[in-house]
Amino acid sequence: MAAKPNAGWSIKPAENTGNVIVVSGTAQFNQQKDGNLHLLNWGSGTNTTDDGCEYRLIDVTDQIPPQPIVMLEGLGKETYPYAVDAALAAKVFAQDNITIALDVTMPASMSANTRYALVTAADPTQGVTGATKTNSPYVAFGLNGSNPAYLPSSASGDKFTYRDHSFAGNTNYKVVYVIDRTNKKFSVYVDGELKSSADYPVSDYELQSFCNFASNANAKLYIGGGVVSTNAQYDKFGGQVRSVQFFDSALSAGKVAELEYPVVPEDVILDNAVTAHANMNIQGLQRHLGLVQNAGTGIEGDGQFVCNYPASTDQESGNAYANLIDGKYETFFHSGYDKTLGTGSHYLQVDLGKAVKNFRFYFKKRSQNNNNRPTKITIEGSNDKTALTEVKVIDSGFPTDAAVLDYYSETIAGATAYQHYRFTVNTTNNSTVFYTFSEFYILPADYTKVNETFDAVRAYRANATLETAAELKRCMHGIRDSQKARLSLGLPLIFM
Repeated sequence: MAAKPNAGWSIKPAENTGNVIVVSGTAQFNQQKDGNLHLLNWGSGTNTTDDGCEYRLIDVTDQIPPQPIVMLEGLGKETYPYAVDAALAAKVFAQDNITIALDVTMPASMSANTRYALVTAADPTQGVTGATKTNSPYVAFGLNGSNPAYLPSSASGDKFTYRDHSFAGNTNYKVVYVIDRTNKKFSVYVDGELKSSADYPVSDYELQSFCNFASNANAKLYIGGGVVSTNAQYDKFGGQVRSVQFFDSALSAGKVAELEYPVVPEDVILDNAVTAHANMNIQGLQRHLGLVQNAGTGIEGDGQFVCNYPASTDQESGNAYANLIDGKYETFFHSGYDKTLGTGSHYLQVDLGKAVKNFRFYFKKRSQNNNNRPTKITIEGSNDKTALTEVKVIDSGFPTDAAVLDYYSETIAGATAYQHYRFTVNTTNNSTVFYTFSEFYILPADYTKVNETFDAVRAYRANATLETAAELKRCMHGIRDSQKARLSLGLPLIFM
């Protein structure tokens, strides 16, 4: 700033709804678009329209996902049981309460009567009389056949097994064990959903020994199995532990839902996994930067979406515009299929709140079937919702294969900026006049680095080298960490 202001700073409304300006008398914050994002005094305290003068306040309370005290990734199946470095194991054993989050791919098949250890604490130098195995003291978290959890120990046998869920072979799952000694509770989550929670006395061997295994001088921490006192391996896991993270607290259900898992090299080689990962990031873009934040009910002026022939809730239970931006594959929006609506083309019209010249759009098919997917869309623009000008016709490139869930457009660049854009679905893959989407986003076009990253990731094929994949993984981790840092400082996410 050129000079220190005489009084404190004031926050006042900017031109765009939800944005503010920061002023003190004639002094005003203005962030430049140069490489260093310099903050200057410009705007005379009254400028409400310049991009550099407009700011948005974002509540970052509790937005940063929990950070692990120990994280291991890239463990090959041939190394199981993998012995964790002693210094890292000591961090885990020192905790009174702990959460273990695993990203695992199941083996092709699992025997109903076989246990599989995912994380094990054991002292292979000691034997225990009457143990469930002729082995050392141990505590293990893992699978019982295809059931998602067991908590056995050599002191008291299987203390907990949850059997109301089964895993599919060759399928990836996120399995989380929460050990809360303070409240004497043990909980199991699968893919963010609480599967079971049980109370235990504080004296139980499992809750005391795992969290305080450092009292065993030769205690070891293993991933994917265990080692008994005869140096034999036991309960070896036949799938792959893609990553394991240890947290120094008993995470709540909300925090479990926020957990992030490391990007695995295989994810940037296999197209389906890449698409899923990119979609997750596109949902993040929509949440923070999407040009539609208020879907509304379709009543004129109530929100940003409107369809000329929306399906009634009698036709499609739960049908709502809000489903288009809720980030959920299971919900959807359906235009009407009542024959009394006529045979004209159905459209989805979007009010962006301000005139926009360039944008990209994204949509995902509904999860319930592969019907009513667009094969031709006409995009028109208007600033009065009446006079429409054709911007672009897209009649190729839309996915119809059931395995390809979504579409992310190239930049739509019009000759004029429009506030209202109409997307008319001219044809679909099964020749209906109506359409369905589970998600539909309008995204800024000027965040080119992020867009190019998505496009580059999608372009990878099975012949990509592991070295390239690993480099991409490091790059994506760097982007993630820089964004976390901005959130921790109360700064908005920036994509340039």
